This record gives sequence, structure tokens and C-alpha cells, in this order.
Amino acid sequence: MLSRAILAAAVLTAGTFGSHLLQSSAIRPPLQSLASFPASVGSWRGADVQLDTSLIETLRADDILNRDYARSASADSVELFVAYYGGQRWDNAIHSPKNCIPETGWEPLLARRIPVSLAAHRRDAISEYLIARGPDRRLVLYWYQAQGRVAAGEFEARFRLLQNALIRRRTDGAVVRLTTSAWDGEAAARARAIGLAQAIYPLLCNYLPD
Repeated sequence: MLSRAILAAAVLTAGTFGSHLLQSSAIRPPLQSLASFPASVGSWRGADVQLDTSLIETLRADDILNRDYARSASADSVELFVAYYGGQRWDNAIHSPKNCIPETGWEPLLARRIPVSLAAHRRDAISEYLIARGPDRRLVLYWYQAQGRVAAGEFEARFRLLQNALIRRRTDGAVVRLTTSAWDGEAAARARAIGLAQAIYPLLCNYLPD
């Protein structure tokens, strides 16, 4: 257990150092603005949700999408949040939902990885997070996406950041997060969030550079 902790710390430190070291010469690929991401995706219809200016300033992302999607006016919605960074540094990197969510008063009840088929003939692992604030329960799914690859957790994302910085001279990447109410139970909330994840993923790949 101790050796794994030491290895994890070493990789995270190396990844941060590597991305900072190469930042001055890192390649920043062109990005299609997330603002043009379709508001209609299959049977889902979306409406933009304004973020607080203070949150935008804290995130310091190069592009952000925050939109509620639902299958009908009476159906429960799923919030889609995407924060893209064209280049990450030690002092400006992707924010982990596990750090950001508790800061807004939500208490984590469950955190685990689940397998999901985001693309045809492929199985990915993404993170699931059940949170509570008073009587409210919400289910969060999230993953990190960089250069055509999906990472479920922070450790894996940092390791790939180091790889990409050293090999491809690129430190760009994004965090994709889907949040929905769990008032109707975890299973229903999970199915709803996965349904949107599978609908938006093929399109999202056109907006996040490979």
C-alpha cells in the first residue's frame, strides 16, 4: 500500500513538472468552440446554463460548456459540463470534480469507477460520484478526455498528461461531467446520465482535438 502511494505521488509530481517544463514550447491545437456544440442531440434538447463569473475565473479554462439536457419538458434533466484547457501547467490544470464538488457544500457518499460503452465496440471506465446536500441526492459521472483517449481518474489522467507532454509536446485536455438528480433512485439517475453520455460522446470528439 505504501509503495503504491509513493509511486502515485512520484508520477503526479513528474507529470506536473513535465507539463510545466514543456509549456513554453507546447503545441496548442486549434479548437472548435464548445459554444457551437449541438443543443439538440438525438432525443435530447439542451439549454445553456450561465456559470458564476467567480467560478469561471477560478477554473481558468480556455473553453467551457455548461448546458442542461432533457428528453422532454417534463423529464428530469442532466447537466453537461465540459472544461477544456489548451495547455496545462502546474498552476493551471484541470480541476478534479472530487475537489470542486465538496467546496460547494455537497457531501460525497460514494465514489467508484463503472464500465460504459461510450463508443461502438469499445468499453471505457468512467467515474461515478454520488453526492448529498441535506435531503438532496445527485449522481455525477465524469471522465477526463485528452487527445482521443478517456481516463476515469485523476491518477491516470496525470500519467497521460506526462506522456503527451513528453512525446507529443501537448498538454491539452478536458474534463467532462454529467450531473442529474437521484430523487428517483441511483439506478434511474445512472441510466439517464449514461444515456446522455453515450449520445454526446461521438459529437464531443469533434470538439476536443485528437
